[in-house]
Amino acid sequence: MAESALPHALRRPAIHLHPSAAFAIDPTAWEPRFVEPPDGNPVAGPRRDPAPATTVATLSPRSRRIGRSEHMVLESLLLSPTRSDILGVLLEAANPAHHGGVAMLRPLWANEAMHRAYQMVRLTRMLDRRTPCDEQSPVDADFERRIAKALAATQFSLRIARDAEKLPCSEALRDLTRDLVDLFGEAAGIGSISTNIERLELASFKRRALVLMAGHLVIETLLFAGRARRGGRTMVILDRPAPGLGRLAVGYADDVVPFGPLDGSYGVIDDLASLLESDITYRADRGRIVAGIKFSLR
Repeated sequence: MAESALPHALRRPAIHLHPSAAFAIDPTAWEPRFVEPPDGNPVAGPRRDPAPATTVATLSPRSRRIGRSEHMVLESLLLSPTRSDILGVLLEAANPAHHGGVAMLRPLWANEAMHRAYQMVRLTRMLDRRTPCDEQSPVDADFERRIAKALAATQFSLRIARDAEKLPCSEALRDLTRDLVDLFGEAAGIGSISTNIERLELASFKRRALVLMAGHLVIETLLFAGRARRGGRTMVILDRPAPGLGRLAVGYADDVVPFGPLDGSYGVIDDLASLLESDITYRADRGRIVAGIKFSLR
């Protein structure tokens, strides 16, 4: 593995944890030691073992927030059989066992895979709600299945055999981003994607990071466009702005755009950027939000 990437990658934690749920504790663990009689004089109640200092009362069903894993299960159970099959193909490609590479980076790849699986559930559920299967022709249904398989195949192709081995990344990046928009773009309201991809080679672990990062940025635009319910266009650029320097830019053109990560989360994308010894940047410019990164090709 190239020595230059690891120190930069390890300066920040490989996994960023964002608390997203309150977990209930068994209600029998919390019991009062005293009871208050009507005359106001406390008397000793039944003796019980004192509750641990960390005991938390169970939240009511109305106020309890479920975690991502529970959300994934609940959302997937609502899918039609056809879309459930498509999701199965996409989730298999997000299996952490397929990443390969050195053991030091396995927590990072596992975190990315879990986040990608969660996003695939969200996107597939959105697709199922907005373009129901009973409104599809057999040709359209077959087209969806073929795109899902091609998308999974591209993700499988990113498996690392030897970390330092230099491999072309342009074709995989183009295929991944286009297949995401072809599969989910109509449901999200994104009508098209334009790509301008130059031929670049990177070490295998950097190639994986770059292509997956491009995919996550496109997923952000799809989810944002789906929430905003406004049409827009996506662009993906991979080029060399200067000798020895590569640049990835993913943009979303719309009349009104926010500034910053479209999905409100930095963790996974920042981890991938760290493997390229760089940082992701966002800017809003002339009706477009652009997320980009510059990285060394040496």
